Amino acid sequence: MPEKPQVHYVYFIHQPSPCCLKIGMTGNLRRRVKQILRGNPNRLFLEGAIECPNMRTAKRIEEALHVQYGNYRLAGEWFSISLEEVNKIGTWLYILGELQPVECRVMIRNLREELR
Repeated sequence: MPEKPQVHYVYFIHQPSPCCLKIGMTGNLRRRVKQILRGNPNRLFLEGAIECPNMRTAKRIEEALHVQYGNYRLAGEWFSISLEEVNKIGTWLYILGELQPVECRVMIRNLREELR
């Protein structure tokens, strides 16, 4: 019997100074946030996440965002984009057809949670 697909997340972590945003993907959001904190001395905020029904969907969305913001890439998954851009991401993904309302739940609204 095939395993039930595991929920995955595309997350957005903001570093205010210097201003940058991490766009990543994980199956365990809490654990991933702790890993990021362990190696980062700066103040960080979880700005939002997109809950996806499986890893394949999350990976597709993460890759689309990395391409969309490729010109703003600082290093790895860190981008020099504003919080205003994060608020546009949900709309942008719906327009491109990357998200279907029943497929993923966008949680970008004021999720601002300090990670310390």
